[in-house]
Amino acid sequence: MKLMKVFYYLVILWLMWFTMRIVFSCSPQYHVERAAHHKDKAISKGAVFTPDTVKIDGDTITISYFKNDTLFIEREIVRTVTLDGEVRYITKHDKRIEKREKRRFARRLHKQTLKTIKQDAKTERTDIRRSKRNLWYVWLIIGIVVGLFIPTAKKYIARFV
Repeated sequence: MKLMKVFYYLVILWLMWFTMRIVFSCSPQYHVERAAHHKDKAISKGAVFTPDTVKIDGDTITISYFKNDTLFIEREIVRTVTLDGEVRYITKHDKRIEKREKRRFARRLHKQTLKTIKQDAKTERTDIRRSKRNLWYVWLIIGIVVGLFIPTAKKYIARFV
């Protein structure tokens, strides 16, 4: 008996919660107004919008827009459509493949920039190392040449003096 009472209380509590949720929830009009506010904000920052709903049914084009939860047909062009080239419908699969290719391209570009940065740093390190290199062997060769040249020069000069 107590279990049934608890169950009834839970059902009543759930119904109250559901009723409150419906009564105090946002209306579609609120969301439309917020979207219009954000659109105006974007336009003030420099965004440009074009009509985005173009429907092609056979040889009829319908350009429409929404305002206050109502669809308004702005223009309907009949029997003037000529299709040149390829008409391609983009599916979810195509979008997924396109996103994957973009991510791969970005990843490759990132790797390539990291490699070039690493190579530039390595080149810079080797240049610094080369500029700081001690040329001790050059001084050794100069010393040996001078050491051999001075006694020979003394003998040569002693002959003339």
